[in-house]
Amino acid sequence: MDADKEKKQPKEEEDDLFGDDNAEDAAKLEKMKKEKEEEAKKKKKAVVAKSIVIFDVKVFEEDQDFDDLAKRILAIEVDGLMWRTQYNIIEIAYGMKKLQMGCTIEDDKVSTDDLFDKIQEWD
Repeated sequence: MDADKEKKQPKEEEDDLFGDDNAEDAAKLEKMKKEKEEEAKKKKKAVVAKSIVIFDVKVFEEDQDFDDLAKRILAIEVDGLMWRTQYNIIEIAYGMKKLQMGCTIEDDKVSTDDLFDKIQEWD
């Protein structure tokens, strides 16, 4: 009788608990991952490297008009260059002074050497 019961009960199929993936499912998952990565790349903004530059302008003469010099320097316009509107006139020693100015530059667009060359051309 026990043998008859065993024969009457259908064999249970073994369930795959780990879920074997077939090729179609794997391809769909890959495609979905690529789409998500592309969307994430589109959402990210390009990082722009910027530097804050503070420099001193020293002159040869004691009676130099620093306000006029600062206005001339602030008039320099280059793509990727933003001047600080305030500047300082600092006394060094024995009546000599220097002009201290600052700006923010985008590293890919502006070189400090080019900026300093433009200022030094005025001499």
